[in-house]
Amino acid sequence: MIWVAKALLLRYHPLDSPDILNRGCHADVRIMYRQRFFSENSAKLVQGFNAAPQEKKPNFLKALSNIVNKLPKQVQLTELPAALSCPDLGVQLSTLSCLQPVLVDPPPSLIQQLEALIGRLLALTGSPDMEVRISSLRCIHAVSQFPEHEILPVRARVLRALARPLDDRKRLVRREAVHARNDW
Repeated sequence: MIWVAKALLLRYHPLDSPDILNRGCHADVRIMYRQRFFSENSAKLVQGFNAAPQEKKPNFLKALSNIVNKLPKQVQLTELPAALSCPDLGVQLSTLSCLQPVLVDPPPSLIQQLEALIGRLLALTGSPDMEVRISSLRCIHAVSQFPEHEILPVRARVLRALARPLDDRKRLVRREAVHARNDW
């Protein structure tokens, strides 16, 4: 069963699909099965990532990203900021889409990681993919709603870094950069 789940994760197949993991297929679905599946397999995926050749590393990151996407918000907080440094565009987009709703109501543990999070988000504003740039700017915009005393130390850095997306060749990116900069 683990190999079937791993293969489905590598293919970005949704685990909640009624034809895959259900009681009719003799799957053992319990209250915290997502957390248990994550805790049992995340270490193996990280080890596989570290041991894999460069061309196979995105597969491990995609599997890990897909597992993290299915976790509850509280469990995701420990894994999401680290996944932003992945070079794979699919993983970046997936991580940013998970991170954006979390940033609307940030828990204290995420606010403590604010410096590292801002650095990773600002780095993604220069991504070659337009969707990654837009998503990272939306996340930066959401961070501007954090408590004032938390974002004040990084405000000047963010405003300087947002000058580059304001001159982006794509209008949608420029629009998101304007929204983010106005709120900062």
